[in-house]
Amino acid sequence: MRSSANIHATLTANRFCFSLEWPPHFCILQSAFCSQPSAFNVLHSTNHRSTRRIILRNCIATFAAIVFAFTTASISVAQVAATPEKSEKLGADIAEKIAKEDQISIDLFKQIQASEEARKSVVVVDVRSDNETKVSIIPGAVTKAQYEADAKKYEGKTVVCYCLSGGRSGKYVKQLKSKDIRAVDLKGSILGWCEASLPLTTLDGKPTKRVNVYGNKVPTEYESVE
Repeated sequence: MRSSANIHATLTANRFCFSLEWPPHFCILQSAFCSQPSAFNVLHSTNHRSTRRIILRNCIATFAAIVFAFTTASISVAQVAATPEKSEKLGADIAEKIAKEDQISIDLFKQIQASEEARKSVVVVDVRSDNETKVSIIPGAVTKAQYEADAKKYEGKTVVCYCLSGGRSGKYVKQLKSKDIRAVDLKGSILGWCEASLPLTTLDGKPTKRVNVYGNKVPTEYESVE
């Protein structure tokens, strides 16, 4: 059994190290800097060897915890600070990749939408007719008329075009490239988009399941209109 002296030593050390309740990142500092007598005062004020040994051991452990806490916090801050740079690089890589292509897949387009930097480098243009676009569009897209009415706003961006199945958008891509404008066709266009069960919105940004596909089949989750 433990002697009463050892029990007393443990209780004394515990009272010193764990008496207050601060948030986790600061509780280790509290033991050393609170208004109670410091560890060294307690260490010198007791004559019991076991008590002094336990307090000294806890002081060493506290110091090690302080070093660990600040090291971990520094790493976390560095990681957060690096995140925008990684995002910017990812966006630049995607933008460079699509700029070299005549057509991009829906999977790559989804990566563009997921990256803020990549989204800034493109403009999505719906080449379909007014009867089609007034029903629904791919989120974030502008109509052909809107794009051409404010072309200067989109200078320097890669134009991602789509229509119903790719015929009209493919022709528009060639037309834009003849003017030295970077442009790519979205493979599958809006039919492929629906086949992937991706969202649609109205021109004013409201979610919808309605889509004008001129009698073409779409998944049952969508409402086909003409």
